[in-house]
Amino acid sequence: MSIVAVALQVLLAVLLIAALVYGWRLDKKLRALRDSQIAFAASVRDLDLAAARAEAGLENLRRAGEEAHDGLHDRILKARELKAQLEALIARAERTPAPAPVRSLPEPERPALPRPRAEDRLKPLEPAPLRRPRALDDDLFDPNPAPVAPRRRRAFGDDR
Repeated sequence: MSIVAVALQVLLAVLLIAALVYGWRLDKKLRALRDSQIAFAASVRDLDLAAARAEAGLENLRRAGEEAHDGLHDRILKARELKAQLEALIARAERTPAPAPVRSLPEPERPALPRPRAEDRLKPLEPAPLRRPRALDDDLFDPNPAPVAPRRRRAFGDDR
């Protein structure tokens, strides 16, 4: 074997070792890329699920908003109708002449009340429970308003 053949054999061995080292490094990089691709795919799936949940939540929110809008719209229409009725009643009351003064009948005599005893006068009075008067607009946002019994309207002088 000649020196040229040995030199070629050594060069070939060095190139082969360099290719092995380069292949080994490339294999490590490809494994890292494959692992990151799997993690990326899992992240994309999670993001897709989160987007689907957000879309469903937005749809529910839109429906709830529409229902609230419809309910408030109905209440506003009812309030306007009641306002118009009240204005008509006020206008009619302003056009109605004042009633004639009513003659009063003499009051019948009442028996005298017994005088309170001393021990009754010393008892402390119990305070009546305080109740807050209900304002007209308290039930505007009440989902289940209490039913109101209609009142019978009587004209002046109608003593039925």
